[in-house]
Amino acid sequence: MRDSRKYDKNLTTYYFYKNNMKVILLKDVQKVGRAYDVKEVAPGFAMNQLIPQKLAERATPAALKALEAKKSEIEAKRAAHTEALLAQIDKIEGVRATIEAKANDKGHLFAGVDAGAVAKAISEATGMEISERLISLKEPIKEIGDHNITVSLGEKEAKAVLEIKAK
Repeated sequence: MRDSRKYDKNLTTYYFYKNNMKVILLKDVQKVGRAYDVKEVAPGFAMNQLIPQKLAERATPAALKALEAKKSEIEAKRAAHTEALLAQIDKIEGVRATIEAKANDKGHLFAGVDAGAVAKAISEATGMEISERLISLKEPIKEIGDHNITVSLGEKEAKAVLEIKAK
């Protein structure tokens, strides 16, 4: 049987990980949290995925104190970033973007158009960088024609029209 204890080089002691482990996220991690959030995750996920890829660090008392010291600076950056995104969403309202894709005679696309392709098309139409996380699609688009696209950030939404043409 394997020993379920992990060796911690920083504290030179053995830790027995039964419960979740607290980490400070260094970057945005999808389905986990945003940068500089303190989260509890499974120890295997933290030790094998987040920490080796420099996406997170352990939430030691020293790291938490450093995070508290940087907290106001981090909040100011997040507020400025959110403000910039809200300004972008206002400019997207009513934009018409076009994508050309291969389709059969009945108008069905051979490959679905996902949020990444929609974000790229809207970015080209507006000249602004749009993240695919802001595009809300329930499933990929598989038909040619005009489609209403919703770009949302929090409670603010903008409607754009995506035209899909057959090649």
